[in-house]
Amino acid sequence: MSEPKDDMDRLKEEVARDLHLDDDIKRRGWENMTSREIGKIGGHMVKG
Repeated sequence: MSEPKDDMDRLKEEVARDLHLDDDIKRRGWENMTSREIGKIGGHMVKG
């Protein structure tokens, strides 16, 4: 994953790691993640 730009990016990347999606993001890039994967990350961000 690229260097986080701000606190929101850091949180997004931390949640992606917790959900074990970080390898997929490294391999495919954020722009190629499915809506379901991105939604899972966003859902966990607002829970916390």
